[in-house]
Amino acid sequence: MEFCEVCDNMLYLSNVEDEMSLIHLCKKCGFQRKSSEGTTLVSSLSFSKQAPYTSAVNQYTKLDPTLPRIQGMPCPKPECENHKLARDIIYIRYDNVDLKYAYLCPICDTVWKTDKN
Repeated sequence: MEFCEVCDNMLYLSNVEDEMSLIHLCKKCGFQRKSSEGTTLVSSLSFSKQAPYTSAVNQYTKLDPTLPRIQGMPCPKPECENHKLARDIIYIRYDNVDLKYAYLCPICDTVWKTDKN
């Protein structure tokens, strides 16, 4: 792992297409440095088997402000206070292949999914 000489942030490997070479690049300040000879970039992407949707939800999930929220979806729990308030449901994609989502009510902590599997 290498760090920027200007701002001390991490440097990322990037390729220069027209030169067929690699550079170290700072995403914060734009600093660039040619990488040493023999540096190889190997990139791979793999998906694991489908995890149960409950593995994506814990006691802190509802506190995460970066998760997307949807308005207007009712909580399936009839006695939930969310029915009286503005509906705000968190959704999390748990299956990247079939694009399946789990939903979380931040009021009563009910977790559900809409597919039948």
